[in-house]
Amino acid sequence: MIATVLALAVTLETQLIAQIQARLDAITSGDKAVWARDLDQSAILMDEEGHVSTKAQFLAGLAPLPKSSTGSLRVTRPHFTRDGDVAVIAFIADEHETIFGQHFQAQFGMVDTYHRVGDRWLLLSDTQTRLPLDPPVVGLTATQAQRYVGRYRMLDGPLVFAVTIAGGKLMGGREGSRPLPMSAIADQPNAFFREGRPGTLIFLADSNGRVVKLIDRRYYNRDMIYERVPTLTGSGSRP
Repeated sequence: MIATVLALAVTLETQLIAQIQARLDAITSGDKAVWARDLDQSAILMDEEGHVSTKAQFLAGLAPLPKSSTGSLRVTRPHFTRDGDVAVIAFIADEHETIFGQHFQAQFGMVDTYHRVGDRWLLLSDTQTRLPLDPPVVGLTATQAQRYVGRYRMLDGPLVFAVTIAGGKLMGGREGSRPLPMSAIADQPNAFFREGRPGTLIFLADSNGRVVKLIDRRYYNRDMIYERVPTLTGSGSRP
């Protein structure tokens, strides 16, 4: 009995993943029929920008990629669960697009919820979240990296962001937490990102070129501002 249930679950998972891939393929071609077949009449869909559409609204807005563009979307890292007549698949949609010869990649975290209607499984809801991807990076000399080493205190707050060098690598994080490697963003002077964390760290210099301020620009475009303060005695780094 258990083996039969597991076999059915695997079969349904495979079936739904195939349906998802067919719908992703239909996005680039603008094939409305594929989506119309899978969507429940009461389906709601939320895109990565938070816009919510009904079935009719989504189908009305579906169009093929412009002639200047080619692209593909692929289902990766699926996770499946089922409870009776309801099934959920969470997955990453890996997108590659070429626009006038330039290549772009994006990844979306997606959660699809299905329910069974007769012998069919219809998509009841679809939610998307754009995932951050690391930008191009550039290397720094030891002298360049040293410019940023120091302590930065939040304006009107007690938090301190510390930048150090360990093993020849810039490291940054709030004091009391584990520092993370910082990578310099290509073509964006004084801008960094930390591996595994959203947002951008932007350092500002005074008229003499000395770094005096840090802006922690979060992924939701909100800034936390820090001013450079004297380094703690014995920390091994200079202000």
